[in-house]
Amino acid sequence: LLWEIVQDQFIIVLTVIGSCGLPMFWTPSQLAHACLLHATALMNDVLLMYFLAPVAGESKQAGGLSHMFEPGNATIAQRLRVWVDKFFLYAPLGFLTAVLSSFVLSGVVNEPINMFYLTKVGLVGFLHLGISSNTRYQMINGADVLYYKVMDKGAARGATIASRLVNQVAGGKLFLMLSNFIL
Repeated sequence: LLWEIVQDQFIIVLTVIGSCGLPMFWTPSQLAHACLLHATALMNDVLLMYFLAPVAGESKQAGGLSHMFEPGNATIAQRLRVWVDKFFLYAPLGFLTAVLSSFVLSGVVNEPINMFYLTKVGLVGFLHLGISSNTRYQMINGADVLYYKVMDKGAARGATIASRLVNQVAGGKLFLMLSNFIL
C-alpha cells in the first residue's frame, strides 16, 4: 500500500507538471486542482486497497468474476454486472473522498466552505472513480489476462507494469480534465 501511494503521488506530480507547467506559473485554480488531486488520490488509494485486497473465505462478485475480462464461461450480462457492481461501490467512495479532500483543503487554506462547490467536487470524484477508474481498471485487468496468454512470464510482468503506469498517468490527466470541466 505504501509503495502504491508513493508511486501515485510521484506520478501525479509529473502529470500535473506536464499538464500545467512548473508550479511557480500555476494559477490559484490549477494549484487547487493539483492539491485536490493529491488528497483525493491518497484517500482513494487507501480505500481501493482495502476493497481490492483479497480476504480469506470471501466470495467473488457476480458470476464468480473479479473483473469483466476474467477467463471463464460467464455471460455478457454477468460481465457487465461486474462493472455495474464496481460502479455502485466506487462512485459513492469517489464522491466521499473528493468532498472530504476538498473540505480538509478548505480548512488548511482557511477558506469558507461553499456547498455548491463541494457538490461539484463530489461530482468530479463520483465520475472519476465510478466511471473513469472503474473502466480503466477493467481494461487493464483484461490486458493483463492477454499479456499472460501471449507472452512469457517476464515480458508479461513488464507489460503489466508499463500498462499500469500509463493508466495512472491517464487517470491523473483525466481527473484534471474533469476538474477543469466541472469546477
